[in-house]
Amino acid sequence: MKVLGTGGISDVITYLEKRRNIQRKLENSKRQSISMKTKMQSQETNNKNIKSSIAHLILSDLDNRKIADFLNYFSEEASFSFGSQEVVKGRKNIEFYVESFLQGMKTIQHKINSQSTVGSKLIVEGFATYVTTENLDVTLPFCDVWTFDQASEKIIDYRVYCDPTPLMN
Repeated sequence: MKVLGTGGISDVITYLEKRRNIQRKLENSKRQSISMKTKMQSQETNNKNIKSSIAHLILSDLDNRKIADFLNYFSEEASFSFGSQEVVKGRKNIEFYVESFLQGMKTIQHKINSQSTVGSKLIVEGFATYVTTENLDVTLPFCDVWTFDQASEKIIDYRVYCDPTPLMN
């Protein structure tokens, strides 16, 4: 048991005030911690929404053959792969590949079914309908995995997981 000093009641009041101040500091600290956590979660949600919107823009640019706009999402050193074909490296080579591919297509239309963000990756699933220059109409499921550079927010790796075999027949 603590023995009070000569102040008696004033010692008790001082002790209670100190204790109350400590409790206030703890409560403020908890509020700040919760506030910071909420801000971080909000920022993370915001980043996911931005990437989600980007998916629609990127695929729309591709569908509308806006190649320059499509390529603006890529870093200069980006890599690109479609199905089991070889990886194409560098924005200029990606441009050549995409333009060559589009020469064999009348139209392309992507429909996004779902999207997920995992770290710096955006995963986009859906169906793409291709109409070839020979009037072959093919709808294929796809899963795109895009890796973004954190600093530039540009795509550094674009992978299309799709079996393009039906387009080749």
